[in-house]
Amino acid sequence: MKRKFTKIASFVTAACLTLTAVAFAACNPDDTDIPPEAPSGSPEKDGYNITVLYPDGSPVKGTDSGDRYARVSAELTDENGERIDPNAKADLNEAGVAQISYNVPGEYYVKLNDIPPGYAFDNTSVKTTVDKAYYTVSIELGAPTPYTVTLIQPDGSPLSGVDVKLMSGSTEVASATTGENGVATTPTIVRGAYKVVLDLPEGLGYRPIMTGIGLTSIYVDLVKLSELPFDEEHLLEGEALESWDNELNWYYPNKENPTMTNLKFDPEADCYAYNVEVGEGEEVFFQITAPKTGAYTIGSKKGNDYEIKFYQNDLSSYDSSLTISSDMNNGNNIQRMRIIEGKQLTVSVKSKTGASVTVEMLVCIPLPEPEMTIASAPNTYTLNYVEGVKEAIVRFNTAEIGTGVFKLDIETSYNIRVEEVANTGHVLNDDLKLPHTLEIRNSEVGGYTDYHIYILNDDAPATTQIKFTITKTGEARTERTEEINMTAHVSSKFDEQTGTFTWMPTDGSIAPYEKGGLWYVNIGGDEKPLVAAISKNLNVYSPDQVENPDGDDADDLYSFTTLEYFGENGYTPGTQQNTNLTLVTINTSDTEIVTVKTKYNDFINTYAQYSNNDGVYQVTNELKDFLEQFMEGRYADFTGSNNNKPALPWLIACGYYA
Repeated sequence: MKRKFTKIASFVTAACLTLTAVAFAACNPDDTDIPPEAPSGSPEKDGYNITVLYPDGSPVKGTDSGDRYARVSAELTDENGERIDPNAKADLNEAGVAQISYNVPGEYYVKLNDIPPGYAFDNTSVKTTVDKAYYTVSIELGAPTPYTVTLIQPDGSPLSGVDVKLMSGSTEVASATTGENGVATTPTIVRGAYKVVLDLPEGLGYRPIMTGIGLTSIYVDLVKLSELPFDEEHLLEGEALESWDNELNWYYPNKENPTMTNLKFDPEADCYAYNVEVGEGEEVFFQITAPKTGAYTIGSKKGNDYEIKFYQNDLSSYDSSLTISSDMNNGNNIQRMRIIEGKQLTVSVKSKTGASVTVEMLVCIPLPEPEMTIASAPNTYTLNYVEGVKEAIVRFNTAEIGTGVFKLDIETSYNIRVEEVANTGHVLNDDLKLPHTLEIRNSEVGGYTDYHIYILNDDAPATTQIKFTITKTGEARTERTEEINMTAHVSSKFDEQTGTFTWMPTDGSIAPYEKGGLWYVNIGGDEKPLVAAISKNLNVYSPDQVENPDGDDADDLYSFTTLEYFGENGYTPGTQQNTNLTLVTINTSDTEIVTVKTKYNDFINTYAQYSNNDGVYQVTNELKDFLEQFMEGRYADFTGSNNNKPALPWLIACGYYA
């Protein structure tokens, strides 16, 4: 069945929104604060400036046309609707203003082209004069309309007998039931953005979807949704467990000397194997219900070409960084994530090649939580290992210990591995060598660092104790900060987004080159613009989010797409403003640490306008200089290792359209 999908923009109504000087204030609680009316201007000097507004008073942007190849525009016409002059037309900018550079005063009609779908404008309703340059017009909602919702089952057939509701918040606006063709047609209602709510049979699910002002025909592709049971008959034993150990429990690149022993599947743990059958081109969803709180392990063996993805429970999005793929080259196809007792984790298995596949999955219920010891002063602490858990955690609490230089050491005859984890959850060192010297300075007081200490001996007693010693050996160095402010503007979005976006290799196998201040790459003899994908992600999934049933604890963030750089310097959700990105270099001596902060102010002056990977910019010399400095200090955050520096780390954020 062929379907045509119409892309529309989403519009958010603000309670009070002040527009540009050529517009007006949409609402104001105090009449005394209403700004004076915009000047009328002179057509001979200013041309004709047309501000176009939505019914709620917000500006109609040029990019709101709903067509990536067209922009909303305004022109001056005669009474027959014909443009009076080739220059009497202009596209709307992002403030909703068309600046028409036609300086011949006269009485003309204002005509709007490519307005957003679902809206209307009477081209004869506004007429200019010879002595006024500035005009404000409003588009209106189109005529009320019925909405149709078509339900398609995973096998491609329509689904009948399903109640469909259109909701505005918690209010039901309209409802209908799907017929034999799977289509539900609502009564005629006012156009709007309504949430589609379906009363589906058990075993089916759908990703949340909204109607729109102009999007009146909705197609919903339903998915299979099964709940993974934890039945004893699936418990791995003997050779079955060994096969999973051999496949999953080694760490690239040294299979003979594993360093990720903490991922080893304990024979006493509850591990369950599943053969998931996925049809041709199918994506099957499962909900894993947690019988207890802890870090669950989901793994897969190599095999046919498939992907395992981890979704938000409402299926609205998934975290690409958690994807398990059969073509991973290190054999460690594992994800661990914390689930709260009684909550669910939604997982999907998808065929990548279009062929049907059988995927072997492993789900392990967590062992008991390791015991945490809070270290708040230099001392010797006793670490307790509970039965079945070869891990203990020391929380080095800098809020209480204060500044200084400390030596960390362990008294034990066991073979151990120590993992150092920052209070942000980022792993600082996954194989820390003891004794370890740690310097805590004034700027670091108030946080903590966790040390996960694993016993690697298989013959260690079920319950074990070892000693962890913290000794203060000196005073921390003094600190001084210098700031350098720089500006790098990248103001023009890259519009030629055709083809498949492909990430650049960072090993130097493809070398970019500069031409006229812009950067390019040669792909198979074709010259391609080198671009950086910069986005504001509106819906970010964290495994811990299952603790919040509303799913509202995902934060907005800005990033070089996969790099997750948070807009931490003054970003306020819901606003459009510039963000300062800060690079930090540290110069040290025996007694002093000098931190040099290079602040790139207003790095992208239209930063907040783009979401979901739409902020694509061609790399300029300024952007390249910034990326070189940024990645030089940050590449380890994204590659996962200080020892794995790419040949060209600045290309981590870059790609091209193939």
